[in-house]
Amino acid sequence: MKKRILAKIMALMMIIFIFPTYIFAVELSPDSNGEYIIASAEDLVAFREMVNGGNTFEGKTILLSNNIDLSAESNWTPIGTGTRDGAGYKNANPFRGTFYGDGHTISGLTINATNEADYAIGLFGIVAGGQIKDLTLTNVTINVPTSEMAGGIVGMLCEGGTVGNCTIGTADSDSSQVAAARGNGGIVG
Repeated sequence: MKKRILAKIMALMMIIFIFPTYIFAVELSPDSNGEYIIASAEDLVAFREMVNGGNTFEGKTILLSNNIDLSAESNWTPIGTGTRDGAGYKNANPFRGTFYGDGHTISGLTINATNEADYAIGLFGIVAGGQIKDLTLTNVTINVPTSEMAGGIVGMLCEGGTVGNCTIGTADSDSSQVAAARGNGGIVG
C-alpha cells in the first residue's frame, strides 16, 4: 500500500517538475476587440510557443500592454523560428500578424546560441508579411558568432513584412549589441 502511494506521489512530482509547461502553460485568447494582449513575460513566452507551434496569427493583432523584462530567459528562442533558404525559408513557423508594441519596452533579451548559420535570430526569427511596430528593445545582448542572420527585433523579414517606429538601445547607459558573423543589424538582420 505504501509503495503504491509513494509511486503515485513520485509520478505526480515528475509531472510537476519535469513537465511544468504542460500544467502551468499560459493560454492567450483574443479580447473583445479580437486582439491578443501581452502583459507579462509569461504571456510573451506563451505567444512565442503558439507561433512556433504553427499559429501564424495572420490577420491578427498582438498588443503589448506593459513593459516586459526578459532577463530571466537566459537564451531566448525567437518568435517565428526557421532557416533561410535562398531568398525564402525552410523548416519555419513564421509570424504573419501585427505585433503592436504600443510604445512599450522589452528589456533584457539575450541570445547566445544558434542552430546554424542561416537560422533567423532576434526577438522575432522570421516575419513573413507581418508587421512589428512601435516597440523599443533595451539591454539586448545577441552574440552569435557563427550566425549570418541576426537582428535585435527581426532576424529575417520577408514577403513584404515591415518594421516601423522601432528602436533598440535608446539610453546612454544601454549597452545593447547584436554581434554575428555577418547579416546582422540592430533592428533587422
